[in-house]
Amino acid sequence: MELPSDRGPLADKDLAGQNRVDPVQVDGAHGSWIEGPHELVLTTDSGDLRLYVRGNVLLWDADGVTYRLETALDRGRAVGLA
Repeated sequence: MELPSDRGPLADKDLAGQNRVDPVQVDGAHGSWIEGPHELVLTTDSGDLRLYVRGNVLLWDADGVTYRLETALDRGRAVGLA
């Protein structure tokens, strides 16, 4: 998933105590690795869309775009793919 970074927050994650969030570097860009199931809330013109995420997620920003990779891969393989 790609989201333009210049429009402000378009997504929010509701994390529980069992989620692990670690900082990562993706090709020199700052990012976050989120392990475990959680809820993703997307803000749209017609309201919020709530999605339940079962897998791990890699987030990072590059060149004005926020990238989101939902995957069953481990952190190292996901960062390599990104």
